[in-house]
Amino acid sequence: MNIKEKNLPENQMEIVIEATGKELNELKEIALKTLQKDLKVKGFRIGKVPLGLVQNFAGEKAVQNEILETAISFFYTKAISEKDIFAIGRPKATINKVNFSSPDEEIALEVSYIVSVVKISKIADGTKFSQKFSKEDVSDEEINEFLEQQREKFASYVVKDGEAENGDKIEINFEGSVNGIKKEKLASRNYPVVLGKKFLLDGFEKNLLGMKKGESKTFKMTFPKDYFEKEFAGVEVEFSVSINEVWSQILPNLDDEFAKLSSQGNTTSIENLKSDFKDYIKKNKNQKNYEKIVREFQNFLLENSEISYPESYLSAKAKDAFHKFAHQFEHMQISFETYLEKIKKSEEEVKNSIKKDTDKEIKLGFIFSEIVRKEKLSVPEKEVAIFAKSFKKQTKKKPTEEDLERFKSESLVNMIYEKYVGKFE
Repeated sequence: MNIKEKNLPENQMEIVIEATGKELNELKEIALKTLQKDLKVKGFRIGKVPLGLVQNFAGEKAVQNEILETAISFFYTKAISEKDIFAIGRPKATINKVNFSSPDEEIALEVSYIVSVVKISKIADGTKFSQKFSKEDVSDEEINEFLEQQREKFASYVVKDGEAENGDKIEINFEGSVNGIKKEKLASRNYPVVLGKKFLLDGFEKNLLGMKKGESKTFKMTFPKDYFEKEFAGVEVEFSVSINEVWSQILPNLDDEFAKLSSQGNTTSIENLKSDFKDYIKKNKNQKNYEKIVREFQNFLLENSEISYPESYLSAKAKDAFHKFAHQFEHMQISFETYLEKIKKSEEEVKNSIKKDTDKEIKLGFIFSEIVRKEKLSVPEKEVAIFAKSFKKQTKKKPTEEDLERFKSESLVNMIYEKYVGKFE
């Protein structure tokens, strides 16, 4: 088989293959077996017609068409493999010549393929990534802080006659004005909040401390310049606030009864609860640290690799990603339009953001594929078999080829992370 390559604009390539009569004829048996599967002939069950009789019943034209269809796929796959071409998407094939009567050594088939290709000029050297994951222990301070959070979940509240202070729960009415004009977005009634938890802006919460039930106050404050509502970022606002109610917080004692309560009866002593919390905090802490380093490794790969691929490929993938994102709002209590209003972004801005993220995902996929190829990484068949067995046990059905390929892809990426970032478990 002869293979010719020609680079075209916008990451396109033309591949022309020439196959001899012998090479074309060698695909005949594959074509006959394909036709055999669905061939219906009286006296035979479907798929059971002897291979030697398939051509007689199917007809020479059908056999030639199947050989041609097989050849177009077979020779394309062989060509990109031999020439190490990183092709994506389906190629557009054009048959320039076909002659099923050609002698063995003469050219019997010529096909041109126009295909999108990925061009990799440089792949980041993972060994130069300086960070490595290592597990961290948990301090007594972290455990105590978590215990306090759990106590607050089971806290009770009693009405208080005195001044509101940190830890107290209050209910307020408030409204804000800018240059004397009331703003609906800065108003609420019967709004509950626990002081000291930083649920409110510091300047706002500071003015609530020391107030009592039934009291009102008017004060001015300037919103932070990076406030998420751009309309109020860096703007001076005058607030009028009234206190409807003040409650004192009563925390449960750190004893065995609390251990039973917070663990729903799974732990009977406070010491065991602390031990369980320590394990939980440690696992979550290390998980977050690991994910953070993985993200930094991904950015390292992207920043230190040089990859190009067709814009049309990115546009198609980004379009699909946007439709999936927007479609999810059909099953939620909020519409996509309302979501856009809340985040103060246009549909075009969301599309651009999704396109940017999609570009990163695509490039990372190409980088991982190239690392796998260069380092000759593979998933042991034993691990694939274990996965298939576990999958069948959980789902009561055999994994599809897609399930197996997904498992292999995820396993290969994890191999790369383990080598250059470190092992989590």
